[in-house]
Amino acid sequence: MLEQMGIAAKAASWQLALLSSREKNQVLEKIADYLEAQTDDILRANAEDLAEARANGLSEAMLDRLALTPARLSGIANDVRQVCNLADPVGQVIDGGLLDSGLRIERRRVPLGVIGVIYEARPNVTVDVASLCLKTGNAAILRGGKETWRTNAATVKVIQQALQECGLPAAAVQAIDSPDRALVGEMLKMDKYIDMLIPRGGAGLHKLCREQSTIPVITGGIGVCHIFVDETAEIPPRAEDHRQRQDPAAEHLQYRGNAAGAPQHRRHLPAGVKQADGRERRHPARRPFRPPRAAKRPCEGRAGESGAV
Repeated sequence: MLEQMGIAAKAASWQLALLSSREKNQVLEKIADYLEAQTDDILRANAEDLAEARANGLSEAMLDRLALTPARLSGIANDVRQVCNLADPVGQVIDGGLLDSGLRIERRRVPLGVIGVIYEARPNVTVDVASLCLKTGNAAILRGGKETWRTNAATVKVIQQALQECGLPAAAVQAIDSPDRALVGEMLKMDKYIDMLIPRGGAGLHKLCREQSTIPVITGGIGVCHIFVDETAEIPPRAEDHRQRQDPAAEHLQYRGNAAGAPQHRRHLPAGVKQADGRERRHPARRPFRPPRAAKRPCEGRAGESGAV
């Protein structure tokens, strides 16, 4: 199965690489329209995934992460339209110069070809990755989390319909529509067809890809995100990011001990911040601020406070 997907994706990548910015944006607009027009099909698949996840005992916080609603799908479609507004990187000159011989040398951005992405069970990531790959002239082979494999398959089907409507091959965006974990290992060896592999998930997934992949791998984004509040900052009664209860954007809040309003703000945090399993994350007792060893010390010698967000 993966062999045929790779062959088709490689062929599609040559067509995508030649598209103009206008043509790529037209495809993205069509995808956004189709996502809104076929919301019911995607929601039905998502309901099946949610039913199975609930039967398997996933927490309410995790179920909310997996869930799609008409409003969330509309937001995902609007995100695709926002990608249309991004500058097209293909063809951009990033370096160059004139040699003594009179020959001009330039380095330009070009599509990679076929990008393989392995990611956790997040339905929105399927569309995010597909739209960014298409914007940059790349084909995509996606492998999302097993908890949302039906949702991913239904979403990719809609994307493929939009591609074909625009005269492009459906193979430009493909998803591995099976929860079989063995397929991940097979995907890691597809260096004949996949030009770049991007894992999105925990440290275990990144380690697996680095050690077993025969494809160049880009890793990163495993967290360790901090918010640092200076003493001059005005702290609102509650600082809570969009859907932060289910999916915190940052793991730590760090502020200087004399930050105005810090103690009051600290009392509000645990009530509004949840872990993935639904339990509250409590701030530890006051202690000196110690940045990670690998990081530069932003305020060496200054007392502060650190706690999980």
